[in-house]
Amino acid sequence: MINRRLAGIVLAPVDRRALIGVVERAAREGIPVSIFDSGIDTDRRISCVATDNTEAGRMGARRMAEILEAKGKVGIIGFMPGSASTMERESGFQEEIRRWAGIQIVGLQFGMADRAKAMGATENLLTAHPGLAGLFADNESSSSGAVQALKTRAIGLKLAGQVPPKHIDSGASLVRREDLDKPAVRELLFPDIQACLRGPRSQAGGLRHPKSSRASSWPPPRVPRPPRRRPCAC
Repeated sequence: MINRRLAGIVLAPVDRRALIGVVERAAREGIPVSIFDSGIDTDRRISCVATDNTEAGRMGARRMAEILEAKGKVGIIGFMPGSASTMERESGFQEEIRRWAGIQIVGLQFGMADRAKAMGATENLLTAHPGLAGLFADNESSSSGAVQALKTRAIGLKLAGQVPPKHIDSGASLVRREDLDKPAVRELLFPDIQACLRGPRSQAGGLRHPKSSRASSWPPPRVPRPPRRRPCAC
């Protein structure tokens, strides 16, 4: 994209470090880059639009503690190491759940963005911890794999404490009517997009969710468009 001299790039990085060099190179060559959904460890971008993922993890922890009545063993099914958004969710969940001394986190397993691997990771947790009371799955693929593992074992509410998993993200396979009517899907967390679009505007000129602490830079500063190279006539 940089070599094609595009007017701008909008990027959702899977890994917070892998594309740092690309983003910084684009900035050096006058191509504005806007980051969305998941952060990157460089400030050489004109904006970053994302959910407050740490708070999302905390929300999941509070709801988990409420359902578990503040006691039980909990496992986490993560997306993959290096993903800024899901790492923030995992961190927020672990940080908040420590408020309840009766809840123990027994493991964090990664699904590596693969539903089958997330299912396998969930199976491993269930086997290692037969008394598992709840699962926190931090994105769509992790949630789908966790739910499938529960369905395969046909245990549903037979989990200790009768607590199915929490989810963040909303893939189509999670919001089917038949799934929402079953106990495997107890909680689905997702951002209120309309609230974000309505405002309010932050001091930095950005739009943010009323309860979010993260603001994006909006509107972005005007960046001079680099001149297009004329093809060589020789």
